[in-house]
Amino acid sequence: MTQDFQALQRQLTAHLRDPESNPAPEGPEDRRIAIYRRLVFGNASRLLAANFPIARKQLGQEAFSALIRDFLREHRAETPYFPRLAGELQAWYQRVQHRREYDPAWLRELILFESEKRRLRNCADPAPVPEIDPDGDVISGVPAPSPLLRLLTLRYPVHKGKSEKLDDSPPDVPSFLLLRRDSAGRMRTEELGVLSAGLLAMILDGATQTGAELLVNMMHQAPADARAPLIKQGKEHLRRFRRIGVLLGTYR
Repeated sequence: MTQDFQALQRQLTAHLRDPESNPAPEGPEDRRIAIYRRLVFGNASRLLAANFPIARKQLGQEAFSALIRDFLREHRAETPYFPRLAGELQAWYQRVQHRREYDPAWLRELILFESEKRRLRNCADPAPVPEIDPDGDVISGVPAPSPLLRLLTLRYPVHKGKSEKLDDSPPDVPSFLLLRRDSAGRMRTEELGVLSAGLLAMILDGATQTGAELLVNMMHQAPADARAPLIKQGKEHLRRFRRIGVLLGTYR
């Protein structure tokens, strides 16, 4: 009896995930099972549309619904928590995007961008770190980054997708995007230049040099007459990062 019931559950689940390829269990009226079909797809669609609003807007309702259908059919979630479904979609798409030639070229990066924003928005506030001196000088000391940020290097300017139509042809220059959650809990997205992005990348990679030392090392390949202005500009970036909370201070 138990085995028969489990087999019935598996058959119903397969049908709800992919009604076109898996017949419903015999017995219950189709109008009753149809309620569950609509609930499964409708709930997943609404939740994922809320977590990926730019992707939904750029793809359009029909293509976005088809993406959710494929996700429900192909993916087996690693978590039972419904609020984590957006992370499951991102993990699934990272695996399958190479064989989805009909998807826009920018879709993988857009899903990554919106996933990282969601993670930052939902993560717990970090506890104070005794090893960080909030009054430390980020030029003469070793800069300590906030854990509430992400630095993304993307071929496509997906952060502009809220107001602009994304193009399948990437621009010549990649986008260096700083995603962060500020002290008031608001999400911020900022496009950085090459210098500020490179400087922040080294800090996030765990550099143990002072801010001044990092800047000097970055200038090795720069023209000699450009080094002093670039170092000055880099120091301004470090001070600004400290003011807006990207840097919490320096390591003691």
